[in-house]
Amino acid sequence: MQVNTEASNTSAMRQLNLKKQRVCESALEHKEVDLSCDSSGLLDLKVSTVLNANPDFGSLADILAPNTEKAVVSDADQQLLIKLSFRELVHVKSIIIGADHPPQGGEEDEDSYSAPMAVKVFANQPAMDFNDIESGSVSPGGEFTLSFSKGDEEMPLMQHKFSRVKDLAIFVEDNTCQTEFSYINRLRVMGCKAPTYHSEYKKQ
Repeated sequence: MQVNTEASNTSAMRQLNLKKQRVCESALEHKEVDLSCDSSGLLDLKVSTVLNANPDFGSLADILAPNTEKAVVSDADQQLLIKLSFRELVHVKSIIIGADHPPQGGEEDEDSYSAPMAVKVFANQPAMDFNDIESGSVSPGGEFTLSFSKGDEEMPLMQHKFSRVKDLAIFVEDNTCQTEFSYINRLRVMGCKAPTYHSEYKKQ
């Protein structure tokens, strides 16, 4: 009985390549990266926005890039609502906020600006606004009190509430010194691509 060795080797090689592909896809899904940076390709910056931001200061794109000079600054009061939209589902593990360089050059005195203190985080509420938060019609998946006593503040998020996120909202309710305006220098969203049902099936 003759065995087709060439066909057998080809089949074995195909199976090996498929296995390698699955391992690579799994690593990509579980590797923790900054979901908000340009290189990840996951954040849709054209759709993402900041509500109640003073246009005379920095933009959302500025605080997503590593910097200490520019800042997103609130406009009418202390509150900010940062709304991030992703191109595909992501698993958000934590949010890091930096606020150590008060904005310069505005009409107000430097003492009028403070870092965020009370922060609430919402998942998959793309249409929400300040009125929804005030009325309680949307519920936060995480609530934090920040102090910035040791530099940038990291807010770990509960896995079951942020495992499949398309839209993420970060609400700054007030600030550390109860000044008129709040500011943020840096924003990072740490996590990974959410595994698809197809990828979970392939692992079985």
